[in-house]
Amino acid sequence: MPEINLDCKAPSRHEVENWLDRIDDITAAVQEILNEDPMEAERKREEREARRREAEARERRDKVKMRYDPRYYSRFENDEFIDTLLKETDGPTCKGKGKNCNKDEALFSRAERVSLDEALRMKEEAAKAVRASDWETAFKLYSNAIGLNVVDASLQVTLHNNRALVQLKLKRYLDAVEDASYVLREEPTNVKALLRRATALRHLRRPLDALRDAEAALQKDVSNQEAADLAQWLRRIKSEHERCAAFQHHYSGDAEQLSNATCDLIAAVKELPNVSEASSEENRENVAEKQGRKRKCMIRVLKAVCRCLKVVQCFHLGAAVLFALRDGMDSLTELILGLLSGSAEERFGVVCAAGAKDMSPEGMVLFASLRLLSLVLVGSEACADELEPSSVHEMANNLTAVLLEAVEGMDKGTARGVNIETCLSLVSGLLQALEGLATRFPNEVHTPCGPVMEKISESVLRGGRPAPQPLYFLCGLLEALLKVEVVAKAMTPTLEKIGVRVVDAALTAGPTLLKEVGLSLAVRVSCTNHTCAKAMSTSSFTCALAQMLPPPKVCASAPLSARAEEGLFALVYNLFLQAESRRDYVKQWCDTMVETGNGKMHFALCAWYVLRDRAQSGGVSTERATVCSKMTGVLSKFSPFDDSLRDAILKDEGTLWSMLDSALSILGGDAVEIYEAEAKRDGLAVDSEGSEAKPSALWEVVEHTTTLLAGFYSKKLLSSVEGLWELERVRALLRVVQLGGDRHAVAVGNAALICSFVPPAGCEHYVALRGVDVLLESLRKVRASLFSLEHEGKNGTPPWCHARAAQKNVAIALSRCCTVESQRERLRELKGFETLHAVLEQQQAS
Repeated sequence: MPEINLDCKAPSRHEVENWLDRIDDITAAVQEILNEDPMEAERKREEREARRREAEARERRDKVKMRYDPRYYSRFENDEFIDTLLKETDGPTCKGKGKNCNKDEALFSRAERVSLDEALRMKEEAAKAVRASDWETAFKLYSNAIGLNVVDASLQVTLHNNRALVQLKLKRYLDAVEDASYVLREEPTNVKALLRRATALRHLRRPLDALRDAEAALQKDVSNQEAADLAQWLRRIKSEHERCAAFQHHYSGDAEQLSNATCDLIAAVKELPNVSEASSEENRENVAEKQGRKRKCMIRVLKAVCRCLKVVQCFHLGAAVLFALRDGMDSLTELILGLLSGSAEERFGVVCAAGAKDMSPEGMVLFASLRLLSLVLVGSEACADELEPSSVHEMANNLTAVLLEAVEGMDKGTARGVNIETCLSLVSGLLQALEGLATRFPNEVHTPCGPVMEKISESVLRGGRPAPQPLYFLCGLLEALLKVEVVAKAMTPTLEKIGVRVVDAALTAGPTLLKEVGLSLAVRVSCTNHTCAKAMSTSSFTCALAQMLPPPKVCASAPLSARAEEGLFALVYNLFLQAESRRDYVKQWCDTMVETGNGKMHFALCAWYVLRDRAQSGGVSTERATVCSKMTGVLSKFSPFDDSLRDAILKDEGTLWSMLDSALSILGGDAVEIYEAEAKRDGLAVDSEGSEAKPSALWEVVEHTTTLLAGFYSKKLLSSVEGLWELERVRALLRVVQLGGDRHAVAVGNAALICSFVPPAGCEHYVALRGVDVLLESLRKVRASLFSLEHEGKNGTPPWCHARAAQKNVAIALSRCCTVESQRERLRELKGFETLHAVLEQQQAS
């Protein structure tokens, strides 16, 4: 006999009456269906459908009339008509019926009306279940409502669309695609359905199809942030899949080896539970046999993991994506979670023994698996989609607990018989795993790791010279956590205590890789914490940075890699912008001398000579575009405060024009696409953001170079008569204006300002170069961009200020261009005088 819930509230009289009415309606509907002649029922149904279609068509025609016929607007001058509309909208008859409240229910049979009411009731109950996150109940209710097969097509579409959302929450992605596709067959531009199908296809590893739906949703609703974020993510995943396809095509043998190793890993991990530890009740022979089987299985797992690790280390991104596509992530996660289960002491015992050479098979498997997981997550964003946040949180908790055990061992010099060298290896491996997880899941990793980060850092930094490997992964972990604003804000107290110390230790440790990650962390810290940025602006820290600068070509080799150089100049740029006195900060650098082959010189001057040597030897290449952009950025900021630097740049003005021509030749051609194709074919290790960063870095070079030139010409430090009469220089300036459009307003404004200084002898070049056409087109684009920003309420923002300055400079350059009679006639042909006068009058008024 079922138990009676005494706490259950008794239904009210009204609820009982409603329930009885529903029973009567259902009974009458069933009786009607049983007694009705099938042929007659079909005929009546067709008549009702015809009348309903006619009513809907009439309703659509009336809407068109109401939209375009002025006579219909007079209705709203009548207060009684407006009051009627409000009553109809707020009245109880529409409640719970949504789109169906305007339907003429007289067209429905009794059975159809009953089905419609039941479906609407289930829809309301399902909505309550959705709000309560009771997804199973919501799924059953929506399915039952759909099963009633109501005659209202719009309600059926809504039910399928809502069930698609529930299917996503239940991770039934194929069913979600089916429900969303039903909606899109009826309403091809339904944004919710497009996004839900795109999300389901994303989890089904169909990024191209998902991207198509996301872009369609974005095209329909350009302000939809969810669609924009999803489309951007899918574009990156599409790029990763292309790299994976290239890897399989060009390195088929290695790809096959990785696929086989992944299959072996999956099979071995499935077998592990069957060879688990024997119970205490079994005899010794059975226990020994099971332990032997477990050891053999663990060795199989270790071999499979090492084979996967070998290929992923060699080919990185393409191999990482292939590993995920072969379902390796689920087995790898299951393996790591299984090895990390139990108490902190048990986990610590799993990963190590008396020494590194005596490490148990479980410990070796764990560390190889953690390294593989870290490489896969750092290398591919698609792989992170295979992990559940709950699994990440569990792994982060367990890894942090083991890390604390190892850190305590480092502090005491030993931990349960484990020597200090083994503790260092443990700390390095665990920090690397946490770095990989934090790269994709910073919030989940910060929860257990953030509160103990200061203790971990202190242990790594203890002693006069910290071990490079733990310090390297500590820097990587901190940088990964600081990429998220919320986490960076939560870590502010810890960062102010250890941030600068960690950076300083990494920069003075010696290895180039450690300098790279230390500078990268320093750039991140300078962007997120003003206190740390101020601490890194001291003279002692400045001296440490100055010693890292690569010397000019008189020396044999440069001690820094491209990544370290980029980090160095990006850090100096950030610290300059945040300095309390920029002049004092530049003076501090001027007082810091750098040893070169020609004697000592200060930092900025040395940087200029390095940049000049590279520009003269090979121009701005795509490989070093980012480094070049950071260097020119620092020089453009330092030159107003450093006379010796300014004089050196003025002396070699041609270097700036050479850099500008080199960058424009790449931006205006197919060099970026060629570089990407070569990277896919040969390297396969270029990060997914690299191809997007190249054009951006090149435009930074153009922006900073034109900033220097515009400053020099506007202050008359350079002679416009001698420097701007050449055809090629005028061509370069117009090329910047043409390519910049409305997306690079700073570069366009700088180039236009320089154009306004072209002497009369150089203005003749505008005829051959179609100067009026280029400048007028740019003026209209910038003006339209400015109107859009003002319409969006972005007055006073940096993009608005840049666009306004660019508009002014382009207008002045265009008026200067019209000093030539033929160009004035050309402007008149293009009907550009109205635009030019409007801009100039606006500038005078402001």
